[in-house]
Amino acid sequence: MNYYSFAGITFSVSGIEYRYTKRRMEQYLCDAVENPDVNLLYRENDDILTPEGKTVAELEYRKYLATDDKYINYDFVKSTGKNTALMESDKFYRNVECSLNNIENIGGAAIDVRAFNMIGEVLKYAIPRHDGIILHSSALSYDDNGVLFSAKSGTGKSTHTRLWRETFADKVVMLNDDMPAIRFIDSVPYLCGTPWSGKTEINNNKQVPLKAIVFLERGIENEIFEINAAEAIFKMLNEATLPVYKELASNTMDIIEKLISGTPCYCLKCNMNPDAAITARNYIFK
Repeated sequence: MNYYSFAGITFSVSGIEYRYTKRRMEQYLCDAVENPDVNLLYRENDDILTPEGKTVAELEYRKYLATDDKYINYDFVKSTGKNTALMESDKFYRNVECSLNNIENIGGAAIDVRAFNMIGEVLKYAIPRHDGIILHSSALSYDDNGVLFSAKSGTGKSTHTRLWRETFADKVVMLNDDMPAIRFIDSVPYLCGTPWSGKTEINNNKQVPLKAIVFLERGIENEIFEINAAEAIFKMLNEATLPVYKELASNTMDIIEKLISGTPCYCLKCNMNPDAAITARNYIFK
């Protein structure tokens, strides 16, 4: 068993022995704790049985179920009729059991990569229970202040945060380039690194107070301005995935509204030149 801390949420993880998964999560290791926030038990299972429960939602390859005391989701492959992944949890996401089987022979990802990503899925479901959310974005720390950049895929989030690193050098630490966490700790929103950072693997186990949320748009000239709460919520909901379960979705919406009401939000229309980072930094840190 290993213990990890993601955004200050402690996980005990049993059954994960893959080197890839351990390497990706190595800097998030923590000392053993008596009562972890999440206890995750993982196993390989070549014969994942279809669980029972009331269907809450269904995607092309995943079903979400609920019982009186559990949330359940499982993946399946229609062409083979085989279930390929299963996650079962109590409704607070304190105790979670996960199973995977190997699907590389039908073109699926390697099982060690899927195990790593499944732990990230557990965090997505658990964090609303701990006053936090996961947001598709690129996040950095500038002078120990968190700045989060959100936009549609392909807009240039990673390119823009790279400009900050190149322009401001040691003042900047990347927290996460794909899936950072935001969590209220003692009523203060913190921007937190997580190991799930996409293909770049750019992340750091660091937590800093959140200074600003910036929504990027492509532009010829560089221009930044503050936006109101209604517009900010609309933009954030485009990048935050609401859980299918109503209670968790309600938790998430409450956190987003609290976050937007107390955090400056900006729209940055920018090009890909270093001046874009300078324009944003000068305005945010007036």
